[in-house]
Amino acid sequence: RGSEEALDPDVVLMQWRRGPFAEAGQESGPGTEELVDSAALQRALRLLDMTPLTFTHKFGIIYVGPSQEHEHEFLANTCGSSLFEEFLSSLGTHTSLALCGDDVFTGGLDRTSRKDGEFALLWGSSLAQCVFFVGTLMPNDAGEQINKKRFIGNTYVKIVYSDSDAPFTLDSLSGQFNLIVVLVRPLPNRYFRVSVLRAPTVPVLGPIEDTAVIPMKSLSLMVRRIVIDSDIAAMIAVAGERNYSSNWHDRLKQIRNMLKRHQAHPQAP
Repeated sequence: RGSEEALDPDVVLMQWRRGPFAEAGQESGPGTEELVDSAALQRALRLLDMTPLTFTHKFGIIYVGPSQEHEHEFLANTCGSSLFEEFLSSLGTHTSLALCGDDVFTGGLDRTSRKDGEFALLWGSSLAQCVFFVGTLMPNDAGEQINKKRFIGNTYVKIVYSDSDAPFTLDSLSGQFNLIVVLVRPLPNRYFRVSVLRAPTVPVLGPIEDTAVIPMKSLSLMVRRIVIDSDIAAMIAVAGERNYSSNWHDRLKQIRNMLKRHQAHPQAP
């Protein structure tokens, strides 16, 4: 992954005992509790193991070549400019799908064959794992690039790197999940104009509300921050603020349910 950060177990325990897991009005959080082993508990533990420890995000990346105006042209690209390739290399790590372990989030890309490509662009930290579905890394198929659309089209947030002078809007891409596009256009002297295009239903969240000019040395850091914040904003817009739930919240609910249903010595109400 893109980071060597590690969490100190003592810090995690301290946060568990005295942090956000403490009940309202209590100075400390819950202690340890014995659970009764059963088939139902084992199923609950397997479900907990399937819920990632980190936030997971998936994004589409499309390269628009000079003079290109239509989606079928964008998706058929098998390579981009040298600056586009440099941008990709700074945005994440090109990782062999066949070598990805179960703890690596790849967003459903096939790891056993090369039908979705040999490599994926991944980035991760102690808090998040991101997979970028890059059109130029995925093989072309005959016709309308159905497989590329299946992955790129089902992301809420897409990065479009454009070397074309043609205008680009949310309607330039088909699909019902085009909520946010981060449009990157190169300028002279290794600067880039970065614009955020949002559907009306998506709230503004992130370091850029509309457009900014960013140097190459800061581009990948800024774009990563924009797309992660935008993905959270899009998920909230789709699910509703009250219904949105992160992986951390899901895991906490599962742990509390296990305690409620499988506690060896339940406390009297």
